[in-house]
Amino acid sequence: MKTALDRARLTLVAASLLSGMGIAAAAGPARAAPTSLAGLAAQSTFVAHTRVSQVDYVLSTPTASAPNRLPHTLVTFEVVAPLAGAHPGQTITLRFVGGPDGQGRVLSLSDYPVFQVGDEDVLFVAGNGERGCALARCIDGRFRINGGQLHNGHGVPLTDLAAGTPHAQGRAPAEFLTVTYPAPSFDALMQNPEARQQLATMGLSMAEARAQYVPRPIVMGVSGDAPHVADRTLGESESQTSQAAPTRVDMPAFVQSVRQHAQTLKAAGAFRSADPQAAIPTPTAGPAAPARAPAVAPAAAAADAADAAAARQQAARDTAIRR
Repeated sequence: MKTALDRARLTLVAASLLSGMGIAAAAGPARAAPTSLAGLAAQSTFVAHTRVSQVDYVLSTPTASAPNRLPHTLVTFEVVAPLAGAHPGQTITLRFVGGPDGQGRVLSLSDYPVFQVGDEDVLFVAGNGERGCALARCIDGRFRINGGQLHNGHGVPLTDLAAGTPHAQGRAPAEFLTVTYPAPSFDALMQNPEARQQLATMGLSMAEARAQYVPRPIVMGVSGDAPHVADRTLGESESQTSQAAPTRVDMPAFVQSVRQHAQTLKAAGAFRSADPQAAIPTPTAGPAAPARAPAVAPAAAAADAADAAAARQQAARDTAIRR
């Protein structure tokens, strides 16, 4: 049975932070037709087969033009094999907008990828630390691996690589349909005005609420439907499509296609891993980012470092509890 605080937490998680953070809903890239591997490579610094080894959640530093703190996710990957472009090293850390704010809310953007420890992917890396998503065309630059078969960034199985353009059809495997975030501590949850208001509405005292609160990890569902439902030949009936088992693209075929079509990688620009201790200026909503990031005060930088450390400690505690 869920306690009153469990119900409050779940309600808060379901609420989007977009309006509260002042970030336009159009922050994610517009969805378009499937992009060719050559097109993705043209925007990338390198392509690599990766495995997620660590995920950290941090908040941005407020600025005069963007006074709120925006959740970001720092993902550390083991480089299983570099596939194209300059060798990035044994591990890389990429930064993405989105994730939990530590107070019971989660910022989720539909066209931004979400990573969990253990995920395996082929990534087309671009613009790390320069923009909200560190992949070419954001979620389009992620190809998920499950059981030796490739899926697009939404988890939909790849069925064809004709002319170096990935096509997807069907539904994502069950492993891709949920994501898990660390639970906020009671004291962190109580820093959220919405949570305090809900306590007042339910008539619970702070002591009663603290005694009832059980900090369980936040589990959220994600969509596993193909964003482009019609990848079939014109004139083919729905019944014919449903009866025919779609083909699947395996890892060797995908790697071969990447190496064949990724001949247009960027020649300039050194890759830099994101620093988990570095302050992140809050992005300014609008069509273009400022030419230079605003200066960050030392006190704000220290606060961000403390937030990063607290987030890592909370994640470690949650992992230990689950084990």
